[in-house]
Amino acid sequence: MLKQASASGMTSEEMIRAVLELEQDRLWEASIAVHAEFMAEYEYSKANLPLSQRGRYGFKIEKRRVGVTLKWVRFEFFGPKGKRRRMDRAVNRGDETAYPMSAFPTAQPWEKTLIREIEEKAEPLRIWSNKLVRISQMAPSLNTGAGAPQITRADPQIALEEAGA
Repeated sequence: MLKQASASGMTSEEMIRAVLELEQDRLWEASIAVHAEFMAEYEYSKANLPLSQRGRYGFKIEKRRVGVTLKWVRFEFFGPKGKRRRMDRAVNRGDETAYPMSAFPTAQPWEKTLIREIEEKAEPLRIWSNKLVRISQMAPSLNTGAGAPQITRADPQIALEEAGA
């Protein structure tokens, strides 16, 4: 695709946008895989553990225009017995790319292990997502001003490196 783009005279901004779309798709697929791993463990616990030992946290992914959001929520239940409803409260991550374990004070012991495992996979995805966002924010300025870089590489990784990712 990028070789065709180069030959067709695409601007550097158009090329970066094409690379961003490819990377966005790869990031989303990786995020889905991490979410599926969490859900498999969560569903197993729901089916096999007593109510008192079930998970108290959930893992959510959301696709954005550029990048993804990978976040944890704490389940809160309210209402009378038989009509209980669940509300998801966001878990505070702070300014870091990984959630500290102190953010999960009410997690079950098995759940803490799962959270650690998921976070080992989610943190690099958050970093990747942040890089895509930065590149996207830079893209409109690439064609302005004298000496603006013209990216003509067919390899998307080289194009990203030259863009400052």
